[in-house]
Amino acid sequence: MTSISKEEPPESPSSKEWVEPTKPIVCRNFLSTVDPNKTNMPNLPDYLFDPLFYPLHPRFMHRPFPFINPNIAYNANTVATIKSAYNVPNMAALPGKRRPVITIIVAYAYAYANLFSDLQLFCARNNLPVPSQDRIIITNLNHSSPPDVTDNITGWFMESCLDLQIAYAMNPNAIIHVVQAISDSADDLFSAIEYTNTSLSSDIVSMSWGTQESTDIINYESYFNKTSTCYLASSGDDSSIVNYPSSSANVLSVGGTTLQLVKNRPIESCWSKAGCGTSQNIIKPFFQDNINILSKKNYRTTPDISALADSRTGIQIAFKGAITTDLFGGTSLSCPLIAGILSISIQDRINRNKLYPLTTVSNSIHINNVFYQNTKALPENNYINDIISGTNGSYKTKKGYDMPTGLGSLNASNMIAYFSSL
Repeated sequence: MTSISKEEPPESPSSKEWVEPTKPIVCRNFLSTVDPNKTNMPNLPDYLFDPLFYPLHPRFMHRPFPFINPNIAYNANTVATIKSAYNVPNMAALPGKRRPVITIIVAYAYAYANLFSDLQLFCARNNLPVPSQDRIIITNLNHSSPPDVTDNITGWFMESCLDLQIAYAMNPNAIIHVVQAISDSADDLFSAIEYTNTSLSSDIVSMSWGTQESTDIINYESYFNKTSTCYLASSGDDSSIVNYPSSSANVLSVGGTTLQLVKNRPIESCWSKAGCGTSQNIIKPFFQDNINILSKKNYRTTPDISALADSRTGIQIAFKGAITTDLFGGTSLSCPLIAGILSISIQDRINRNKLYPLTTVSNSIHINNVFYQNTKALPENNYINDIISGTNGSYKTKKGYDMPTGLGSLNASNMIAYFSSL
């Protein structure tokens, strides 16, 4: 942990006294629309329920705080509505074929004993297959005594539950590793990535965390080096900040949307709080060269793709042995959601004996490049839902690529069919 001098909050009509939260070096991208009466999670700290916006030191992300708009009728999503909206199919491994491997990297979760039992409860609530312990593998990189459970660590417990439950919901046939880093410092989280690279055969690495860019992020680029792996990272939950590792040239940056059901039809728009913008440190990668509106930019932009993140239209999870009454969201939801969808495409390719892996690193079948080339696809080949409604800060959505949502969201079945041809 690093000691940071107190910063003043903006003016607010709230009469609550400003409380300085503990600030981790790298914070999860995680938001919850919480119950102000704290009836469901009475042990959470008061500052999570304060509508104040917390401006943090540039090396840190924002803490959770509620996004509630009383003027708009929002509805909770469920696993069923999410899978329907993104046209997510079920796909099992054929006899003799391996299953895809998703690795989720979180911090501190080794101090939480209910991760698997909460997943079981979530599955029962959402009519999902009963999870098998031989396919949900939890690896603790801490070999000393668990830390005292602080407010920040409790947040990571919720993060680990959200990530695991959403990835499993999208593809209950995958093998999911949860790698628990020693702490949420940058060094410990990237050490968990190194462990994943060297010790696990991961098809996908999902990272629902990040930190505001600084010049030293270049030192971490070498961690994203496994040419058989797709690295995914949340773009963040602050529209004014570009986050790393989301901005890495070897990572698929996952942004956020608002997903509502209107007369049983999914309506998707830009989420106004999702991280987006232009990197100041990562040179524009080759896969963004064909985007006209980026022709004058020399640096990478984020996100690449988006999915449900607005906590007002979020999802209930299982936590501490109960289904929450609160809705959980943020790009902590969208990142494992996309990870689960991509793993189905990988399963399809395995079933079809395709030789080349999907990756965000090499030029084999570089998924970022394939996604960006889709902008030239014929309508019948298009597997990206173009999001043309909403704004995020000074950025507006538009037809085709835009800064708030990148290329858009995925039509999973169409994407899987297209990727099967590669």
